[in-house]
Amino acid sequence: MNLSKIKYKEVAENYLEELVKEGNKLSSKIQYPLSSNLGSASIPGFDEKYTGSAELGCGVGVNGSTWDDRVFNTACTAYQFVMALVYSKHPLIKYIMSDESIKRSNFEPEPLVEAKILEGTKILDLGCGLVPSYARCCRGLGAKVYTVDVIPVKHFIGMEKLSKEYRDEELKNHIQVDLNKKESIKKINSISDGNFDIVSCANLDYGTFYQGNLRHLNTSFRNGIENSIISLIKEGGIFYRFENHYRDKICFKHDNEFLASCELRWLNFGQS
Repeated sequence: MNLSKIKYKEVAENYLEELVKEGNKLSSKIQYPLSSNLGSASIPGFDEKYTGSAELGCGVGVNGSTWDDRVFNTACTAYQFVMALVYSKHPLIKYIMSDESIKRSNFEPEPLVEAKILEGTKILDLGCGLVPSYARCCRGLGAKVYTVDVIPVKHFIGMEKLSKEYRDEELKNHIQVDLNKKESIKKINSISDGNFDIVSCANLDYGTFYQGNLRHLNTSFRNGIENSIISLIKEGGIFYRFENHYRDKICFKHDNEFLASCELRWLNFGQS
């Protein structure tokens, strides 16, 4: 089948729009609304067993008890995770979205973990922070995940709570780089071999609180991030960027460019 570039762009845009639609549907089923006092946009069940840090209040999408934790595990993390779930296109995700009896109050992650619904998916979390909840949960679902941050892995919170298998993966697959430096992307590609299905950065724009300082990305990298990271993504892969609570962006790579992009508005943001 030979598709013209214009037609391919249309197909890619439809694909992204479907991901956005499914993301909102799944989010409304299993995720607490951001304004809720019950979970700060958290997804029930993905807590200490998968994130290693429930005692700190840092399940996926749950704000931590200190400023250090909040910077790295905001509600953005849960939205980031939802996009990975719908990207899988796994039958269990389809089932959860269609079964009206499944709600956040009775949702359990174990069937998804047992089915390894992200097995074969390679994910990069840019700006993972001290509590890399997104990366840890995706590993629990079978994905191969690399994390990137200026923070060394030895300072990650909750690693001792993880299984030896996941702890070893975290130690092996963390890339400590300063994204403000020109050689950072080259280093990430060299260590990870690139070819990621998903590159995601939910918390980069918030900065990194480390060693007493709040470090921000420089403006040139932040504004040109799509051009900077495109070499890390495989053909047909996606880049998801959490820009703010109302307007995020998801992009589709084809022929070494982001052929299509789609704005993502989370419909459950601010609901009770």
